[in-house]
Amino acid sequence: MSDRWRYILAGVVVFLAIIAALVAVRGPFFFMSCDPDDLGPSRLDRTTFVYSADGELLATIGSGGDQLPVRLKRISSWLRGATIAIEDRRFYEHRGIDYFAVFRALFRDVKAGGVVEGGSTITQQLARNLYLGRERTFKRKLAEGCLAVAL
Repeated sequence: MSDRWRYILAGVVVFLAIIAALVAVRGPFFFMSCDPDDLGPSRLDRTTFVYSADGELLATIGSGGDQLPVRLKRISSWLRGATIAIEDRRFYEHRGIDYFAVFRALFRDVKAGGVVEGGSTITQQLARNLYLGRERTFKRKLAEGCLAVAL
């Protein structure tokens, strides 16, 4: 093999290594802009609706100033632990997206013939609530994952 082809082959290997590194660091979102600052102000002032398991509206938390930020140290460690246990058991083990939970939910949804389980992490839920909205589209779900990795 001539030196020219060795350089070309080495260049291709380096290029593929860079792509592999990008995918390893940012997952499948390496090609997207995931900067929350590009999205404008967050949507903290929205009304929150609380539903029961059967879809009945239980409560409404208005956006008229009754939603105030609370520092993490002022929230009980029991409440933090309970939230993580219920919403995102592997919270400390992933970086925004729990791929195991995504595939588990996909498998169960396909088996049931409809959506019966979600695979979103707490970070994905935060990204959705702060910046995106609740429409059920693949594009929104990709943006949610991308933002979760960035956050």
